Amino acid sequence: MGLALAWETQRRIICPIITGRSVHESFSKFPPDCRWKALDLTKNISIEDFFEFDDCFDYVFWVSGRLIEKPFIDLESQELYEMTLLHYVGPIEFLRNLIRSQIEYQKSFHLVTISSTSSWRVRNNQAIYCSLQAAKSAFTVNFVRELVRDLPGSKVTLIHPGGMKTELFKDTNTDTSNFMDPDVVAKIIWDEVESQDSLFKEVQIMRNDDGTPDVSYGPRMPELPFGEKV
Repeated sequence: MGLALAWETQRRIICPIITGRSVHESFSKFPPDCRWKALDLTKNISIEDFFEFDDCFDYVFWVSGRLIEKPFIDLESQELYEMTLLHYVGPIEFLRNLIRSQIEYQKSFHLVTISSTSSWRVRNNQAIYCSLQAAKSAFTVNFVRELVRDLPGSKVTLIHPGGMKTELFKDTNTDTSNFMDPDVVAKIIWDEVESQDSLFKEVQIMRNDDGTPDVSYGPRMPELPFGEKV
């Protein structure tokens, strides 16, 4: 998803800066003339090193994630720890440093959090993944007031996409044949970001049976484990 967003960013004549743990291995797939920096969200020292640069940002896309599909009791301690760091603890540590840097220059920015419909849907053998997506969404919603208070002019977009044909599912048994095209989803996300005139917008990008996207707005009531009605 991050790579698709980077290409769509460049199509809109905005220079993307791509971050990640494997940028040195993947840069051949990046848009031409983009910038990239190594960033490991599971390590504080990597986050601190990132902010040795004097960059200010107009848009920040929170896209990090990893899916481990197995029963909760079968997860190793290291898997739990790294998923929590990658999905949640690392990104909010990064955001805290980013905001301090942007405040120093009085530079507002637009935060785009890419969560998932898994933040409110019930999935089999994905309890940790789904709960971390929900935490990401809850943080974003509660963070909006502070961001626009501390950096007037800032905006926040919270995106919940359904299943896409990305590397997220490479280590699972999930059939992605009717999943959405990440390039199509990236274009929808950027259209929503550029058209936003409010401080906050929440978008659902659901997947139709044929893999086409269905866009709707606002939060969703969390599902219950056996389909009970509230």
